[in-house]
Amino acid sequence: MVKQIQKIISLFFVIAFIALTSRVDASHSMGSDLTYECVGPNQYRVRLSFYRDCIGIAAPTSVVIPVTSASCGINLSVTCNPILGTGQEITPICPSATSTCNGGVFTGIQEWVYESVITLPAQCTDWVF
Repeated sequence: MVKQIQKIISLFFVIAFIALTSRVDASHSMGSDLTYECVGPNQYRVRLSFYRDCIGIAAPTSVVIPVTSASCGINLSVTCNPILGTGQEITPICPSATSTCNGGVFTGIQEWVYESVITLPAQCTDWVF
């Protein structure tokens, strides 16, 4: 029993040493929003708004959205590309402040919008984007 406790304590110290001496960086998106609009028979405009921290991860060059229907047994995807003029800063700060998008210290936020039109191959009742 004592040997097991010693092993656990030793393992704890090894993990703690590695964790305290290793550099850890995290980068993530701030959020996203997916919408769709019917533009014709079985045709939908799919739009993804992606929000990023200006010092975080880069915006993707395109996004792939899976589209499925369990009742029809269909699995496909739609590739959305950025719309013209996307990537604008939307940081809600005072006009006198400077965000990280422009070399400042306040968190800067950009919105990237991706869009595509998909024609669904069947009239299923349970499409999931």
